[in-house]
Amino acid sequence: MIAPSFYVMTMPGLETLAFSEIRARVPDAELIKFARGIALFRTMAKPDTLLELRTVEDVFVTLAHVTGLGHGRDALRVIHSATLNADVVGALAVWRQVRHAVPPPGGREGIETRSASFAEGPYGPSGGHGAVGNTVSPPGGRDKSGPYGPSGVQPHTWRVISQKAGTHDFRRVDAGNAVSDALRRILPRGMSHVADDADVEFWLWLSGSEALVGLRLSDATMRHRGYKREHVPASLRPTVAAAMGWLARPTQEDIVLDPLCGAGTLIIERALLGPLAQAIGGDLRKEAVTIARRNALAAGVRAEWHVWDARALPLEAASVTRIITNLPFGKQIGTEETNADLYTALVGEFGRVLGAGGVLVTLTSADRFWDRILRQDGWRIVKKVVLVVLGQPASIFVAERA
Repeated sequence: MIAPSFYVMTMPGLETLAFSEIRARVPDAELIKFARGIALFRTMAKPDTLLELRTVEDVFVTLAHVTGLGHGRDALRVIHSATLNADVVGALAVWRQVRHAVPPPGGREGIETRSASFAEGPYGPSGGHGAVGNTVSPPGGRDKSGPYGPSGVQPHTWRVISQKAGTHDFRRVDAGNAVSDALRRILPRGMSHVADDADVEFWLWLSGSEALVGLRLSDATMRHRGYKREHVPASLRPTVAAAMGWLARPTQEDIVLDPLCGAGTLIIERALLGPLAQAIGGDLRKEAVTIARRNALAAGVRAEWHVWDARALPLEAASVTRIITNLPFGKQIGTEETNADLYTALVGEFGRVLGAGGVLVTLTSADRFWDRILRQDGWRIVKKVVLVVLGQPASIFVAERA
């Protein structure tokens, strides 16, 4: 049996790193392809396992994957046809299993769906163009037991969210309407289309000649995190913080330091990735340390928090094993001129407190400058990941003492 297809959305640049986390948590995951901000894969694992991922923004079960789309309005017909042929009943069963809904009497047999001839509606007859559907059946066929559990309670409302990149002879809303029109024909009769606050969301991702239609399994807390109740300027996105923690090669013996902790996101995300020996965070701003402490409490993370100057840390030499930090970009915090002096001071202090075999993971928009400073101070850069943060290019550096 072919494993069902899923895809995750990530911050652009973190696709391969996100899939490395997927493979670590779901060893049978088989990559189908990467696209910008997308990792598409197959797995037989229970889909709730995918919601434990920390480096991804959203998780979807794939309804349709279309390649070779043209840029004319015929593409709308192809998207419509691919959606019409999708296994929406199976996808909804996955959604119910993930949301742990209570099953009604009668199970799957109680679901009544609409069918329609492909010739009906404004999109005309069906087309090919590499449209691939996703049969989301549990092992052993479509019976209502299996790893996805019982079919569960039918959601009542749905909506479509569409994203489009590239040049086409139609609007983003037109592509979204093509998906919506198809879903109206195949969704259970009890489900109503709404503009906002729907029980389930179907997403269309269209980029150039390729499209994905998926049912969103995650919700807003996957990308925004429930613990992050307070913020500071330039506060780091949790999925990027988790990615940095992952790049630090976490072990349970780690003594982790974030000397420029801001709202505490890096320390919290590293602690939530896995066990560690000790977590230490600090910042020059007292209000930031107060916010970090509150966020950590909300996340159930134990850490030490200090008000300090990161250029002169009150820590012994070689006392930590991991430094993970977000350097000031010189936009919302600091300036490019002051950051030049700051970066030079920081790299020396980082080298002093980091023990032998330790790992330094930093995020900065001053790519070339930080690269030069690290090399001049005797660091070996083992990896660099380029991404977009707050609308501007940035790089994550992974470095060790040479």
